[in-house]
Amino acid sequence: MSCKKGPDLCYTRGDTAPIVLRLTADGAAFDLTGWTSFVLTVDPSEEPTDALNNLDALPGAIQTPPGTDGILEFQPSGIDETAKRANSETWTPGDYFYDVQAINPAGNRTTLLAAGGKFTVVQDITKT
Repeated sequence: MSCKKGPDLCYTRGDTAPIVLRLTADGAAFDLTGWTSFVLTVDPSEEPTDALNNLDALPGAIQTPPGTDGILEFQPSGIDETAKRANSETWTPGDYFYDVQAINPAGNRTTLLAAGGKFTVVQDITKT
């Protein structure tokens, strides 16, 4: 699979529900069997030189193993629901960029979706 730009995503600050992505190759579900360590990294720059300004690195998981349907879920980082919410509540509303990387079955880090997809954080209306 060659890396391509991902779809535009929108996420409300303070939420913890998963972001669900379905990866395809040539119109068919991308088989994620044997892939590990999925991460969706969000940054204000489309081409950052380092991770210092990353908004978050959202860990991901195959929605239904073994992953032959190509569906992944990503949530704000944190060890539990409370930590995930506390993390996403710190996000400043605005437009960012993201990419998705994982370790392929051969053990190599691979970019599945390249930076360029827009990641918009919107204000939680109940935020105090």
